[in-house]
Amino acid sequence: MSSMKKDTKDYDWLEDPFNEDKQAEEMLRAQRTRNIGCIAVALVVIILFFAFIIGGFVLFGAMSASL
Repeated sequence: MSSMKKDTKDYDWLEDPFNEDKQAEEMLRAQRTRNIGCIAVALVVIILFFAFIIGGFVLFGAMSASL
């Protein structure tokens, strides 16, 4: 009988490829990274949108003031 069981936390055997706990943890980490990237892209798009809107108002105001 082996003293090292598969369900113990110190079971490694050179990063066991069948370790379901580690695979689940890596999947969650990858999803969080992707979610953070999507949020960052959405924020940049929103900021650029409002920057163009404000720039348009400023340009329109400058054009109407010169008339």
